[in-house]
Amino acid sequence: MAAQAQSNQTSTVQRALQTDGVVSTLSGVVFTLGAGILSPIVGIESPEIVLIFGLLILVYGLGVFVLSNRTPLDPRLPVAIIGLNALFVALCVGLLIADPFTFTTEGKWVLLILADAVAALAIWQYVGLRRMR
Repeated sequence: MAAQAQSNQTSTVQRALQTDGVVSTLSGVVFTLGAGILSPIVGIESPEIVLIFGLLILVYGLGVFVLSNRTPLDPRLPVAIIGLNALFVALCVGLLIADPFTFTTEGKWVLLILADAVAALAIWQYVGLRRMR
């Protein structure tokens, strides 16, 4: 019975990490393939910046997904991912405040939506981590 409870608790954090991996990978694909179209919409003159962002998110997502499927789950992984997600949210807020690219209204919404989605994933991962312990 205790082993099944531990398995359910681990699977909560694993599902949260796997979801993070899938969502990040898909977002990375969208930003990578759509860099030329998205850059003027969000207010970034250089599509290369959007392309690099997309590639980074794509690699991150694939890494999180692969690592989250390992059994047993290394308890340091959710801690690291929660930290990276918190850093991402802070960077989004910093970009909104500093506005180094003179984001369009759409660009500001994209940043807000990304920050909210990542924050929600981090909270889900934190809850799963707490249950795991």
